[in-house]
Amino acid sequence: MASVHQKLEIAERRHKPASPQLESPLFGLPPELRRHIFDLVVSPTPSTKYRYPRSSIWNRPGHYVPIQRSSTLLRTCQRIYSEALPLLSQRTKLTFYITTFARRPAGALNPFKVQAWKPQKPVEVDLEVFAQLWDSGVDF
Repeated sequence: MASVHQKLEIAERRHKPASPQLESPLFGLPPELRRHIFDLVVSPTPSTKYRYPRSSIWNRPGHYVPIQRSSTLLRTCQRIYSEALPLLSQRTKLTFYITTFARRPAGALNPFKVQAWKPQKPVEVDLEVFAQLWDSGVDF
């Protein structure tokens, strides 16, 4: 267990201002250009590692692979983290599969749990909904 002194040291490190990174060519660029670069890096992109099975119900034209976001750049240094983090939450793409849990892709959002999502600032959301309707034999 960490002592009070260790906890204070950790808290102080978290609140130190980011290093100006003067030796980095990236931070020699104008802020507008850096913002554009960071925006491209953290924007949602189609996965290059995974593809939906051809026989799956969610494999549809224009939707062959899961959409992913990379946050690895944010882990490189504190200054990049502070400049790029707001971009990560500004534009969000949500894909809902309105079907049974067993028929959703692995790792898919549960649309009923998203109701609890409370962003701190307004966000722009691109929303895709894949609804599978079938006759359950129940009359409503």
